[in-house]
Amino acid sequence: MMLDLYGDLYQTIRALDAGRMIVTGDSLPREAAWFNRHKDDWGVDSRQQWLEMLAADTPPEFQVMSVHLYPEVDGKYFRDEKVGLEEMLQAIVKEAHGSGRPVWCGEFGPGEGHLADRPRMKRIFEALKESKVELSALWNFCPPGKTFQPDIDVTPANEGSWLLPEIAVFNRAVSQEASSRQP
Repeated sequence: MMLDLYGDLYQTIRALDAGRMIVTGDSLPREAAWFNRHKDDWGVDSRQQWLEMLAADTPPEFQVMSVHLYPEVDGKYFRDEKVGLEEMLQAIVKEAHGSGRPVWCGEFGPGEGHLADRPRMKRIFEALKESKVELSALWNFCPPGKTFQPDIDVTPANEGSWLLPEIAVFNRAVSQEASSRQP
């Protein structure tokens, strides 16, 4: 049903705007997505099964593959492999690039306790950079005067503010890498 909806959405958006990339905004299929679809079971998918579901979540007409990257990825996916978020992201990027699509990491960010999350955030930055993810967004940034989820918002004035210069450094590195790949 979702794939039918995506097809209809794509056609509607494309009729209104012929030039922009369109992305589903999906996060990641559950670790049991293949089993849920094929066997109505909660078994953990193998790497091949899970990547099949990742590809199926993004219909061919969509030019970008969307993912979200959170700490729950560590060791949860790919039956019997226990891969970390770095290897998981590499597998996602390989799948996306194999179908000629860039990756949009539409959500990543710290959980509660921003300062304690610093090592994991550095891992995510490095994983995004090493895997050559083309587009990414810190999902919980709130400009001054706005609040969404006070326990995890990143603002220029709270304990999450340490992330803002880190993001600037990260963005420069990704931009320089992308520029170096231009013909």
